[in-house]
Amino acid sequence: MLQTKIVNRQLPEYRQVVELFKTAFPKEEQMPIWLLRALSHRRGISFLAFFDEDIFCGLTYFIRKNNNLFLLFFAVDGSIRSKGYGTQILTWLKTHYPDDQIFLEIETVDSTSANYQQRQSRQKFYFKNGFKDTGVKSKEQNVVYDILSTSESFSAQDYKDLIRHFSFGLMRASTF
Repeated sequence: MLQTKIVNRQLPEYRQVVELFKTAFPKEEQMPIWLLRALSHRRGISFLAFFDEDIFCGLTYFIRKNNNLFLLFFAVDGSIRSKGYGTQILTWLKTHYPDDQIFLEIETVDSTSANYQQRQSRQKFYFKNGFKDTGVKSKEQNVVYDILSTSESFSAQDYKDLIRHFSFGLMRASTF
């Protein structure tokens, strides 16, 4: 069973968390770590590291409000991918927040994209773990994302509200 620790500078594995964050997400999708840490002190925002015994497995960064959980960042350490840890982390979220719909963004699976296989594998992984394509897309910095959800009743407005809440009203989500 996985254990979680709150990500902060005192976490002994803090450098591993930062390194995973920097390597798992394209630079244009990243936010400054100091900002993520600061925002995670707000109610409903969590920055967690996951461990199997002493082995650092991965990280999540999510926003919760009104039974909606937006998984903004989720990554598994590359050295232990394909060993079931991603599924275990998603199961942990579903178990700890059973009444919440969980949703996230993935790059649209487009056969013309340079990382088509990676996008296809990612989509397959989430579908295998109970996520469904909502039919709603978002666009950030010229990148189009599909929004996946564990619930059939996904609301684009709920997604927009979480983004607004997270950003103190400074960001507006663009959906179509």
